Amino acid sequence: MKKLYTRGLSLVDVIVGIALLLIIFMALFGMFRASIALTAAAKARSGATSLATEQMEYVRSITYANTGTVGGIPAGLIDPEFTTILNGKEYTTRTFVQYIDDPADGLDGADVTGIITDYKKIKVDVTYDLNGTQKSVSLVSNRTPKGIETSEGGGNLRINVIDALGASVSSAQVRIQNPDTVPTVDVTTFTGSGGYVFLPGAATSTGYRITVSKSGYSSAQTYDQDAVNVSPNPGHLTVVEAATTASTFPVDILSTLRVQTWEQIASVFVEDVFFSSSNIAVASSTEVTGGDLVLTNTLGVYDTDGLAQSTSTSPTYLSAWSLFQATSTKPAGTTITYQILYDNVGTPTVLPDAVLSGNEAGFTASTIDLSGIATSTYDTLYIRANMQTNDTAVTPEIGEWRLAYDSGPVPIPNVSFTLEGSKSIGENSSGGEIKKHTINAATGPAGWNEILNIEWDGYTLATTGYDIAELCSPDDLAINPNTTNTINAYLESDSTHSLRVTVRDELQGFVEDADVSLTRTGYLGDKTTSACGQTYFGGLGNFNDYDVSVSKSGFITEILEDNVVSGDTELTVILTTS
Repeated sequence: MKKLYTRGLSLVDVIVGIALLLIIFMALFGMFRASIALTAAAKARSGATSLATEQMEYVRSITYANTGTVGGIPAGLIDPEFTTILNGKEYTTRTFVQYIDDPADGLDGADVTGIITDYKKIKVDVTYDLNGTQKSVSLVSNRTPKGIETSEGGGNLRINVIDALGASVSSAQVRIQNPDTVPTVDVTTFTGSGGYVFLPGAATSTGYRITVSKSGYSSAQTYDQDAVNVSPNPGHLTVVEAATTASTFPVDILSTLRVQTWEQIASVFVEDVFFSSSNIAVASSTEVTGGDLVLTNTLGVYDTDGLAQSTSTSPTYLSAWSLFQATSTKPAGTTITYQILYDNVGTPTVLPDAVLSGNEAGFTASTIDLSGIATSTYDTLYIRANMQTNDTAVTPEIGEWRLAYDSGPVPIPNVSFTLEGSKSIGENSSGGEIKKHTINAATGPAGWNEILNIEWDGYTLATTGYDIAELCSPDDLAINPNTTNTINAYLESDSTHSLRVTVRDELQGFVEDADVSLTRTGYLGDKTTSACGQTYFGGLGNFNDYDVSVSKSGFITEILEDNVVSGDTELTVILTTS
């Protein structure tokens, strides 16, 4: 008799089986969720469609004369916007009614009947939220009057929207309000591809307030006439019966502006007058004594050969290296040679002759021109002196040495400033312009302020507590649409009376390194223009007899006499080629 053997399920079999069941379950669950979502979407859309149909039926049930929105153009009995809760979901219903000029009898001025309010176009939008996404259902219908068409005693309103170059702007929001009509007007619509809104049948009235906006764009509007703005520009619009009132509003993409405030580049130096050895990093057979750096003296005998090396000079705002200078005494039989070292990964290393000619052998002169050393590569320098004597009874002496460089520009933090645009929105009672844009701000701890969303315009900059000594390219203040701009303002301490001179050539380019002399009885100032063609004189008096002389090789010297300096004064001088 045979025995039958049965094998039970192993752990692996159980795990595989569970995994298969899980995969099948997840697939079914996903299909179930998708089915639920699809059903919910269909139910929500069905509700929106029902509400839109219901609203359209209501609109068509009222008389033609009353087919319009409350506060709209044309005005009527229809609520322009309301919300409804249906099946636990919120729906927003918006109704827009507009007169249409049918091309069948001619458009606008070519209309053979002279009436361009031929019929009304009705649009109903029902919007709702579905899983964070806005959905909508729209219905559109036309409504024609019974009998002969009529303008119903109204006029026409046309709003044109253009950009900075005069091109039409589509999809701009146009809001029209008028609190003086009965009923009051408050309607919002959008420009089409032609960049305009045309609203026939507007009630005849003064005081139509227009506001034009678009996301990411500047805005434009009409302005009230009041005690401050006695002559607004533009003022509110007036609609006359059977006539078209048209107005144009410019808007364009906003820009970004950064204002940075700096101290001007200045010549500075570090020096050692050898009151102590604190600024000597390396000394071999040399010592500091009696305010001099000398060879080491032991019992009246000087060492024959020694060196001394300074601590590092590593300016934070290094602009350019300038000079090395030393004051020394070299008795007969003694020598001093100087070398300039740079930081080579933490190791002071002699600059090669390719960078500073003659440096490897050393300089015996007490002045060394360092202006050819690139600051981008060599931002840290050291001084080394090699001292020798042939007579141990005497020593060479260095009384002081210095390393000169140009520092800056250095950021000036927390400077309050005002930007004033050139666009005007009217005049005050004295005939002065009222500016559309006046921005009051301040630079931060790092010396800058970034102003986002600034409208294209020409701006002037004024600072509080400082004079603007140099504004590199005043043309930077002309802000174009959709641009990123930076204004660098170089400041000096505030003077009651000062003069900033800008020197340009015949093509309006800046003239660098021009010599500018400012003179009057008891005063003489000589300065050189910067790369921005500018120079600044502070601490002046309020006089009308300052003479300015500007010269540069290749140009005819220009002399301007009896210039008035009062407050912060600016003067532009044009040089012509010789």
